[in-house]
Amino acid sequence: MPLSDSLRRAVGTAVVLATACGLLVHIARRPPRVVPAAAPPGVFSAERALVHVRALAERPHPVGSMAHDAARDYALRQLQALGLVADLQEATGMRGGTAARVQNVVARVNGSRRAGPAILLAAHYDGVPSGPAAGDDGAGVAAVLEALRALRSSAPLANDVIVLLTDGEELGLLGADAFVTSHPWAKDVGLVLNFEARGTTGRSMMFETGRRNLDVVRTLRDVGDASASSLMVTVYRNLPNDTDLSVFAKLGQPALNFAFIGGVQRYHTPFDDVAHLDAGSVQHHGNQMLALLQRFGRDSLPRPQTGDAVFFDLPVLGVVYYPELLALPLAVVVAIAALWGAWMSARHEPRPWRGVLLGFAGVVLSAAAGAWLVGLAAGQIGALHARMQWDGSPGVQGVYAAAMVLLALTVNAGAWALVRRWAEEDCAWMGAIVAWSLLAIASAAWLTGVSFLLAWPLAGAAALAWSRTREGWVHDLNGWAGTLLGLAVLVPVISMVGGYALPLDMLGGQAAAVLTALAAWLFAPHVETMLTERRATGLAAALALTAGVTGYAMATVRRSDANPTPVTVIVAQEADSGAAWLTHSAGMAPAGSWASAVMGDKAVSFADTAGTRDVALSALAGTWGWRKLARAVPRLPFDGVRVDSLSVRGDGTRRSVSLRLMAPSDAAGMTLRVRGAQVRAATVDTRALRLDEGRKGRPFAMDYFAPPRAGVPVTLELEGTGPVALDVAALRYGVPLAALGLPPRPANVVPAHLGDLTLVTRRVVLP
Repeated sequence: MPLSDSLRRAVGTAVVLATACGLLVHIARRPPRVVPAAAPPGVFSAERALVHVRALAERPHPVGSMAHDAARDYALRQLQALGLVADLQEATGMRGGTAARVQNVVARVNGSRRAGPAILLAAHYDGVPSGPAAGDDGAGVAAVLEALRALRSSAPLANDVIVLLTDGEELGLLGADAFVTSHPWAKDVGLVLNFEARGTTGRSMMFETGRRNLDVVRTLRDVGDASASSLMVTVYRNLPNDTDLSVFAKLGQPALNFAFIGGVQRYHTPFDDVAHLDAGSVQHHGNQMLALLQRFGRDSLPRPQTGDAVFFDLPVLGVVYYPELLALPLAVVVAIAALWGAWMSARHEPRPWRGVLLGFAGVVLSAAAGAWLVGLAAGQIGALHARMQWDGSPGVQGVYAAAMVLLALTVNAGAWALVRRWAEEDCAWMGAIVAWSLLAIASAAWLTGVSFLLAWPLAGAAALAWSRTREGWVHDLNGWAGTLLGLAVLVPVISMVGGYALPLDMLGGQAAAVLTALAAWLFAPHVETMLTERRATGLAAALALTAGVTGYAMATVRRSDANPTPVTVIVAQEADSGAAWLTHSAGMAPAGSWASAVMGDKAVSFADTAGTRDVALSALAGTWGWRKLARAVPRLPFDGVRVDSLSVRGDGTRRSVSLRLMAPSDAAGMTLRVRGAQVRAATVDTRALRLDEGRKGRPFAMDYFAPPRAGVPVTLELEGTGPVALDVAALRYGVPLAALGLPPRPANVVPAHLGDLTLVTRRVVLP
């Protein structure tokens, strides 16, 4: 074949594949269009919902703040304006070693049946101290209010809807705990819909379900336009991350959990605001919420008992699902089809099994090499941005993700070219299909929810393999259809894990590299076409493209409002001596940064602190356990926690201690650490504290937020013969930088999560 024809085919194949991948990424991330406020009453409108977001996210509203109470009252008024009887559930929420006095907003939309199970519709209205929480979770609360308005404009549903706007989610799902453990309506719940966010943009993805999810996934497909996969459900079930649904799962009912996660660099920062919130994300939240309420609200509850499903979404087709029982037979069938199709071409080659073995080894080794190289490159890019003070959250930038995928493709194209020196194309490709087949069958057997990610692309490769055994444009079309099927399954997942759901330098890059390697080898005939006869030239072009995209990213990714730099500082002060220290994470104060300037050249490591300094910083140990720098600062005019009504009963190795913790009026929370004895049981505010087994062998720790004026009664059952000390601390949000003589923050350098904190500690030694 003349070189010009070969080059033309290479360029054409590259253009088709690049265009298809770009469209698939765009579709996977693009939310639906925004419905205007002038839409009919029965339609969800993001423009109408944004009115609520602006009211709720005017300023930060953590639990215990005046802004929090304003957000609570706003939600109450809006529900009452819809004709609902809305009320507050005031209770102590408790989970692990954290407790708080929470105020859940609850209401009930009565259905025509007037009896039977109800739908629980939930979002949380509290926020973090560091940001206004427009996305997390103002968007969820606003979507609830707008969806209820749309529902109230038409005939009543058959089933009741319990509306629950939880409090204390950001502190550890405390409002959800209070509802499940003590609200009388908890026993009525027959299905749960929860709405969350971990960013400010993107499609609202259904990422978590309850057990036995086939029925609810079937309904999710019926309502349409869903982004969902059993991969996300499987992964989330094995992660330590939590949302309110983690608590609602105790009710044992079917459940669906939704969140958008684009713009994660603005999550829990001042830039989680209305200006950066994508109205399309709110629209997607609301579209699914309203459609599911209408569907589940008219169907019978409780839902039918089913098993779990394997499911994923495809463009145009929507959610594809089938019972988990079919996963293994499907994987076996498509593996046989792909292997037989590949063998039909490879069997005519001399010494085919050598090529098969080389292809198999090539997949394994190049996937490992690509993951290692991408992980190394992502780490170096992050270090470069920190060293050059560029910041800009490079680990979650799409342009860097594209560069890392191109790097992985280049590595695997090079490995393919190397294998092709000793193996024929069809034989090497069959080795890749053998590897895929083993992975597909193994995932179907042991990680069933992930199995679609391997089985369906393998089915696409089978179509490509069989198309190569015949001549003609029809067979070529079948091969391209199989390729596009595989890409439609793989590309959105590669896009999601590569810097979107996971930072590139924290497994995201490696996961994307492994999936990219598998995809490249599964559709290796297209790689062969793009490399042409002059493989060195093709590889050089791929490497140049990778370098070009990486260089463009380095020149453009910078700190901005859209990509702020999180820097959190903490002041720890001892109430009795007045000694105070400013602390900051040692790994986040590079030379020349604002954090480095604030800490100064007299800062010492947390590990080097001693004496009273250990008392003042004790509240940080265990809660914020990373290595810290500390420097002395002037005393601030704050009071500490007062320990009242202290009594100790018993002697020897067993003692019972009763006390009341009295927080200052301006405290957001209190902490209690017990040193010198094992705590065998604890009661806080009349509730038994579930001791965290993960802290076995470590000091007892308890955090209480939004403490009541009357104080918090605590009872501890201690075991030990030595002296016992209680370290108590009052916690306040914010650090008065000017009062400490510290430089103000530059633009886009922001507190994150709990934000800046001031802690005033006191040590009480028990008699």
